[in-house]
Amino acid sequence: MRLSLKELTVEYPGFRLGPLSTVFTTGLHAILGPNGAGKTTLLRAIAGLVRRKGSVKLDDTPLKSNTWRLVSSNLAEPPEGFNATVSDYARLYVGRLDARWAERVSGVFTRLNLGWMLSRRFEELSMGQRSLALTLVALARPTPILLLDEPFAHLDPNWRCKLLSLLRDEARSRIVI
Repeated sequence: MRLSLKELTVEYPGFRLGPLSTVFTTGLHAILGPNGAGKTTLLRAIAGLVRRKGSVKLDDTPLKSNTWRLVSSNLAEPPEGFNATVSDYARLYVGRLDARWAERVSGVFTRLNLGWMLSRRFEELSMGQRSLALTLVALARPTPILLLDEPFAHLDPNWRCKLLSLLRDEARSRIVI
């Protein structure tokens, strides 16, 4: 599996990312850089969430209107005041792709002994728990591409290690950036 970026460019007033050409293959990839360098913008461009120039392809398939079926991410956080449980959010996000969404989500959370988190409301979670929940929900979507923006933010070293192990497992069969 190959995710190819060719001459990918995103422009805002006072900011330009690219042109960038690279290839990501099945495995775990990290994007590093200082604040404001465009890491999140790059992920958003791959996901089709911002206007971009150039091309993004999964193998030979251009990622355009079908992006949501091929890409999962933690880029879309529930809005402030979203008075729903992690399970409710997962149903909206994972359920669009998989009728067995509850089983998929439960399986991911259970791998880290976090099944209890599914019944909690986002507003009840700490920043680290919220970050972890969004990442795990993204992991539960059955897509070939997984884009994670700062998945280790607000996590203590123990949870960072556990999450990294899980991401390594996922990267055996997906492109994880």
